[in-house]
Amino acid sequence: MIDLSYILELLCHGISAMDFASFLNRAALGTMFGISGFHKTFNVGNRRNSLIGALEHGKIPYPRIMCWPVAITEMVAGAAVVIGLATAFFAMALFTISFVAFMTVERHEIAKMNPINRFDWISSLFWIPAVLFCIQAITVVFGGPNPYSVDAVLLASML
Repeated sequence: MIDLSYILELLCHGISAMDFASFLNRAALGTMFGISGFHKTFNVGNRRNSLIGALEHGKIPYPRIMCWPVAITEMVAGAAVVIGLATAFFAMALFTISFVAFMTVERHEIAKMNPINRFDWISSLFWIPAVLFCIQAITVVFGGPNPYSVDAVLLASML
């Protein structure tokens, strides 16, 4: 026999695994940026030139110089966020990169989607990857590291 109260509890409260959900969010964000930054830093598949092109398109000054701090920050901050080391600091760095990418390059993509009204414009906003990365990163900043992080281990060893 199916226990309806258990099903109702799951539907209303989930499986109460916020620490694990937070970890998955942090791991996904960090992995994406870590791999992307690695490819840009070491120019795998000509990724550095793609970054330079995006920086030029966004009218970022000195794109051939700026590509280095962006790529290295993505790589280092991404790795740090995955393992949960100085999590809030590095997640804020990834938020900043994503926000600048949105404001300088990706926000112009919304017009190409031809939103029919303001609600459709808001809906279109969430199809822009940088917006989702901003949300992921700010969630990590505000949520902080969870028990599955180097930060938690370091904090526990200090107490």
